[in-house]
Amino acid sequence: TRFNWMRRPSGVLFSVWETRVQDYEVFVKETKRPWPKPDFVQEPAHPAVMMTHDEAKLFCAWLTEKDRSTGKIGPHETYRLPSDHEWSCAIGIGDKENAIMPPRAKGTKLSDLFPWGSTWPPPANSGNFWSEELRPLLTTKAFKLVGSELSGYRDGHATTAPVGSYAANDLGLHDLGGNVWEWCADWMDDEQKQWVVRGGSWAYNGR
Repeated sequence: TRFNWMRRPSGVLFSVWETRVQDYEVFVKETKRPWPKPDFVQEPAHPAVMMTHDEAKLFCAWLTEKDRSTGKIGPHETYRLPSDHEWSCAIGIGDKENAIMPPRAKGTKLSDLFPWGSTWPPPANSGNFWSEELRPLLTTKAFKLVGSELSGYRDGHATTAPVGSYAANDLGLHDLGGNVWEWCADWMDDEQKQWVVRGGSWAYNGR
């Protein structure tokens, strides 16, 4: 999940990659919060997973106070989750959507537009999605819920990949497509039953 967002008077700055295991681990140790582990091995530079939306917001608040106390950010700067529209701007489609529409209503308005271009399936190494490297693991208990596939696609990683493993977009941001789903600050709609997640994941194959 991409947590490191900083509000400044001039606008919003984005983390260039998803929050790493080694970053979130410091938060967990200092706050003594439980942190369940996934059913696969991760290294320090892999994206942090297995936290709730509330925990993502708590991480942002903790990091804000930590960096204010050391002077890394000013007293009026904060880390937070992005809005759904800010995430769209980060991926390069902010000008193609109606920013005031709820996220669920915007979900099917654009077609054949992907982080890597307009082709489907994605070219090899476009990002960390369902790939042939995952296929040998599908027979194990831990991966029994991964039932679909993106046949023929290869990205070099069966599960999560170190952040920044694939090319950045035009704004210099990595992994906005694939690796892990990313929490946003908005509800999907007015029913307020589901928070927005964006970007797909290593186990995802959806167009």
